[in-house]
Amino acid sequence: MAAELVETGAGLTRALLALVTAYRSRENTSTLSLVVFAHDDAREQLKHADGKVKALLGLVTAVLAGVVTLNLKDLPTLSTVALWVATVLLVGSVLALLDAIRPRMSGEGEPGTWLHAAHHGWETLVDTSLVPEVVVARDTAEVAKTVLRKHRRVQVATALLAVGLFVLAAGLAVGMV
Repeated sequence: MAAELVETGAGLTRALLALVTAYRSRENTSTLSLVVFAHDDAREQLKHADGKVKALLGLVTAVLAGVVTLNLKDLPTLSTVALWVATVLLVGSVLALLDAIRPRMSGEGEPGTWLHAAHHGWETLVDTSLVPEVVVARDTAEVAKTVLRKHRRVQVATALLAVGLFVLAAGLAVGMV
């Protein structure tokens, strides 16, 4: 059954749950359930982080386009300097967001994970010598690290965006006077 789930692309979590059936004699199914729950939660948090990155990237790109357009106008020197500082901050924000969505797939992955299966075949996902709790726990830890890294990049991008918008507003206010 687990092999069929993997072949149809049902995913690591469902394939490992199918492996639990083979481990019915084991007493740690409650541990596996908790690990699978944590894995699913980490994957959900990854989706949330990706959504934040997409939204912020669109916003920052639009603001950056406006700042570049304003830089082409004839403004007082102080306003022009403020616009260029805002441009640098906004470009930094874009770079932080792009770094958050840049794929990072190094190595061949831990046995029992989708990355390892991509390099060594789907059979590695249904290897009965692997303890499902360990496989899911390792993958959960990697997903959690990715989520934290993405949230840190979003924090940096948001801070740069806020400072950039403040400098932009200050520069425009000076130009209006």
